[in-house]
Amino acid sequence: MKRRLLAAVTAALMVLCLCACGTENGTNAEEQPVTGTCTISVDDFCDDMKIDIHEGDTVYDVLVATGAELETSDTGSGTAIDAINGIENGSEGPMSGWMYEVNDETPMDYCDKHEVSDGDDIEWDFSDGM
Repeated sequence: MKRRLLAAVTAALMVLCLCACGTENGTNAEEQPVTGTCTISVDDFCDDMKIDIHEGDTVYDVLVATGAELETSDTGSGTAIDAINGIENGSEGPMSGWMYEVNDETPMDYCDKHEVSDGDDIEWDFSDGM
């Protein structure tokens, strides 16, 4: 009887621990209140997709929410997008690669550092480097 009780308590504690493993504060993004909506377009993937955003979300978070297949690398300063859906930087010449704009402006920071706001329009374009 004691073993069963101990097993039940242990199982309950494991479930509680797993439920608290969402983000740093113990909540999952789905539990955070939606603070707005962004529109995102990605070359050869989606046009004007609406994505709900949460406080602190970045351009990277919105890109991930599209479901696109991403290859990334950590530069030490931020997350670089190396490929989207198999289209890799450098695949059409040494200067080709993925670039993003927010509201028709090119931010000078990595996509995981640029926070989004309600109504932002994000565009990811693959540049052939001219």
